[in-house]
Amino acid sequence: MKKIILILIAITAIVAGCQKYEEGPCISFRSARNRLYGDYTLTKYTIDGVDSLQQMKDRFGLSSRFFYNDYSEKDNWAMDDPTISNPFISRYTFVDNNKAIRVPYGSEIFTGKGNFDHTDIDFTILKLKSKDVHLKAIFNNKEYYLELN
Repeated sequence: MKKIILILIAITAIVAGCQKYEEGPCISFRSARNRLYGDYTLTKYTIDGVDSLQQMKDRFGLSSRFFYNDYSEKDNWAMDDPTISNPFISRYTFVDNNKAIRVPYGSEIFTGKGNFDHTDIDFTILKLKSKDVHLKAIFNNKEYYLELN
């Protein structure tokens, strides 16, 4: 009986520790990657709770996509609206057991400085469903929140 109770406690702890996304169970790297791939529109962008969507639209447009680049053999995130002349394109990797994505030298998306400060940014994945992605990052003591649909 003690073994059964210990096994149930262990299973409960494992399942509770695997709540990575709003919809529930553990998600593998491959599954997370496949869910993230695709074309999106940035529908919400806030900096410390202040609506900054127009700033992002003016700078990079609202088109966003996550894709695999066959040439570099890396995952990429692009904000490259055809009406904007200066696109943002960066590699990204999953970190923290697929609960976040790391954009190396990603500060240019926020600061406009380019890659000078060499700061990686981790975007915590708050929601990862097909065509519904919510990300949050802390950078320079500010909270950046993005919703992509």
